[in-house]
Amino acid sequence: QCVLDLSQVTSIAMLESALTRRLAQPLNINCVRLQFYPHSNAFRQQLQKSKFEFHEANIKDDESQPPILFFVRNNQKKFRTDEINLLNQLAEMSTLNLKMIRKLEKLETLREQWEATFNSFDEAICLTTKDYVLVKTNQKFQTLFEKSNSELIHLNLLEFFPEAGAINPSLSREVYIKIGNKSRWLEIRYHSTESHNIYMFKDISVEKQMEQKIFESSKMAELGMISSSIAHELNNPIGGILTYLQLMKMSLAKTHSIFPDLNDMEVATIKCKSIVENLLNFARKPDL
Repeated sequence: QCVLDLSQVTSIAMLESALTRRLAQPLNINCVRLQFYPHSNAFRQQLQKSKFEFHEANIKDDESQPPILFFVRNNQKKFRTDEINLLNQLAEMSTLNLKMIRKLEKLETLREQWEATFNSFDEAICLTTKDYVLVKTNQKFQTLFEKSNSELIHLNLLEFFPEAGAINPSLSREVYIKIGNKSRWLEIRYHSTESHNIYMFKDISVEKQMEQKIFESSKMAELGMISSSIAHELNNPIGGILTYLQLMKMSLAKTHSIFPDLNDMEVATIKCKSIVENLLNFARKPDL
């Protein structure tokens, strides 16, 4: 049963616990501790000062100072030779467990490093099957689509894009979609492996807003140029008309039958002149 327990351990704490549990009854083992150099020296000194009997067994390892497995008894009864042989065999068996544990720890470290790198990208990234089912998403993707990774996994990416063609394998493209209560512009890039698709989404909403502002500004600039051109074309003939009207008024008596009509024409011409001046003021660049 002890051998079976050892085959299932995935950490040093589990290894210590399994040995302690199985050896407590037959050998009165109080605890089992795996110690690495130089902590093993300090642990040995502590045990020597205590009233407990202990046995230490080296574990075969590539290190110059191999780790030591300490078997501590809850009394001062000396270990018999057969007990020592058993404990040494268990320590030898634990060598494979330690190697496996170190491999698992290394894999876990690599997984954590990969997760940290995956989540550090500024772009929203997701991994899907060939049928667009989400397998993995980074934090940026979760923030963009306002869902946790557990909520996103097993959803189909097509659910977020009503237009199926938006995420079909192709060159980089831009799409406009609604996410929650917000509408966003996304630039989509795509990469494929034999079994999965990788999609990268960059939120370009701010850039699009800037482009729109620049476009509106350019339209206003063009409108200003057109207004200026029209104003200059109209200003001269209007000025001439106004001059002739005023000369005609000066040459006629106020009681003349057409004098009121000339007044109305002068008022209308002055109004036109005012409109042209407003156009010129609109087209004129403000002083900085």
